[in-house]
Amino acid sequence: MILESIRFLRSTSTVIVGLSLLPLGAFAADSDLVEADVAAQHDGAGLGEIVVSARKRNEDLLEVPLSVSAVSGTTLQRDGDYAIQDLAEKVPNLIIEPSNPRQTSISIRGLGKNSANDGLETSVGVYVDGVYLAQPGETTFDLADLAQVEVLRGPQGTLFGKNNTGGVLNITTLKPSFTAAENLEAIIGDHGSYELHGSATGPISDTLAFRFTAYDRVRDGVLNNLYDGAKFNGFDRQGFRGQLLLQPSDQFTVRIIAEHYESDEKTGGVVMWLSDPHYSNGVQIPVGKTLGSQTAAFGYVPVFDPWARNIDLNSARGVQTKQDAASVQATAKLGDFTLDSITAFRRYAFNAKNDGDDTPLDIVDFNGTTSTNKQYSEELRLSSPLGGPFDYVGGIYIYHDNLWTNSDQLNGSLYAAFNGIPLTNPGALDGVLQNTIGTGMGYSRGRYRMDLAYRVQLPATQSVGQSSLKSGEYDNSRVEVAVHSVTLTNRISF
Repeated sequence: MILESIRFLRSTSTVIVGLSLLPLGAFAADSDLVEADVAAQHDGAGLGEIVVSARKRNEDLLEVPLSVSAVSGTTLQRDGDYAIQDLAEKVPNLIIEPSNPRQTSISIRGLGKNSANDGLETSVGVYVDGVYLAQPGETTFDLADLAQVEVLRGPQGTLFGKNNTGGVLNITTLKPSFTAAENLEAIIGDHGSYELHGSATGPISDTLAFRFTAYDRVRDGVLNNLYDGAKFNGFDRQGFRGQLLLQPSDQFTVRIIAEHYESDEKTGGVVMWLSDPHYSNGVQIPVGKTLGSQTAAFGYVPVFDPWARNIDLNSARGVQTKQDAASVQATAKLGDFTLDSITAFRRYAFNAKNDGDDTPLDIVDFNGTTSTNKQYSEELRLSSPLGGPFDYVGGIYIYHDNLWTNSDQLNGSLYAAFNGIPLTNPGALDGVLQNTIGTGMGYSRGRYRMDLAYRVQLPATQSVGQSSLKSGEYDNSRVEVAVHSVTLTNRISF
């Protein structure tokens, strides 16, 4: 047993303890795996080759004509950066705002705001092991046991599609290894927080290997609810990823991945910090319409004290998310060519129930949004060998998505009286659901397309162009056929 590190991180009372239970030679095996996979970074050992898959094939970062930042999984683990927002500390021009799972916003170079509309795709796409994440909330999983994360800046529609006009976060996890290795890391902090991350990999037979990764993250809330003593603005997250790698020969591999992640977060607490009888535009609020004057009639006077970190809610229930995913990735070497197939399914569920009035009064029992998204995809692509006068990546992509979302509000017994609604029976609106918006959407919308991109460089001049050969729209399915990049010169890589 080897004790890797004990160190303080972020909070003055946070301690990280990392344990690795490794057979002899396992460190070298893991390093070899990362290099061969896509993440060869030699921290502190000079500049090594950094291999990225920004163009759907493994290439040296220096040979890729794109603005790409690559962060290795080793670096993220070393610094204890497991949340998606931690990437913003390491990558320029990247901003990630996880206000809640459904409203997670990712922007690159200032582009990519999330509108919190479940039916609209974000401008910055997130891909995990080549599979697109349709909903921003699917990024709430821990970045554990990764090979690396690539941040691609600018439009990436040719290779990634899905309206990735702002850029792409391309996340790659570590594959199973045929050399046994185990890793365990524990992080302990204040506010009752702890994090556990563990992984194990090794052979099952000469041609089959496994990898299992799991994590558990908990932190008590930092806000005190005066109504019932509960803590708010904490989190409770768990997840696991299981993998099998079948490699009967050097010419053919099959990788099967199954994942499950879930979280339960007490969010939505509002600390009242200023009693100001003016709207945000400076106009004075009419007499009797301030929050304090309205609630006083029902026996409640809010306390405005930002330093107390107190809230007073009677019906907040928090935010729950669950996601399940499975994918089968097959790679076959056809001479000098490579044929890849990725078949994937993902399911994501979001359920938020917030106190609708931010007081202990029974005005609005709850309001919030519930949504469920299911997606299926198939990608098949053929890559030509590199180094010749002509190279390309071509493929076909099929995607189906089914989304259901509903927003509603449950009125409390004081709803009518508080809002000045004249009723013969003051409790007539008690328990009534209103403002209900239910939406269901299912589609296999798409197009079939063939694009040709080229670059020609002469000794003194350079020209770049793109020619769309054929495109068509179909009502019931989206299929994309694309030749993604072509090099027409002996010495210029595109």
